Order: sequence, then structure tokens, then C-alpha cells
Amino acid sequence: MGVYDCYVGVEGQEFGVTLTINGTAGAYAGSVDSEMGPGQVTDITVQGNEMTFLVDTGDMAVFFSVVFDGDTFTGDFDAGGMGGYISGKKR
Repeated sequence: MGVYDCYVGVEGQEFGVTLTINGTAGAYAGSVDSEMGPGQVTDITVQGNEMTFLVDTGDMAVFFSVVFDGDTFTGDFDAGGMGGYISGKKR
């Protein structure tokens, strides 16, 4: 899948995240790296141009849902009732 430069917005703040997704259909794995630290990406599901995944930050699991348009995507996330948005572009 690739490496994506992302922006995540939560509670009025925006910060940069690098999202890396590797593997093949049915066997994807990944990671994130941000100023808040690294995290593992699991439970990656791709259907058409939509992808869902979980990020384990160590403190909580964050559920993401994104829609791709070419090499970019937009979407949102839920972290135990606190949510926000994400956008990304493939390197």
C-alpha cells in the first residue's frame, strides 16, 4: 500500500502523522509515527476505495475509517468517544 503523510485533527489541534501500510490483501500490517509516539496498525480492512484500521497507541485503541481518492484519503476516527478527522497523501 505505501507510506502516507497525514494530518490528524482533534479538539481543535492538528498534528502530522506518518502512516505505513505493508502486505497484501487479507494480510496487511502497519505502523504510525507521530509527535505523540509510535503505534501499531492492526485489523486493516480494504473494500473498494474504503479502508478501516485500528491504531494501538499503548494508552488506547483508535478506530479509523478513510476513503481513498487516488493517492489521497480523508476520513475520521473514534478514540473511546473522542473523535476527529484524518487526511493523507501517499509519498
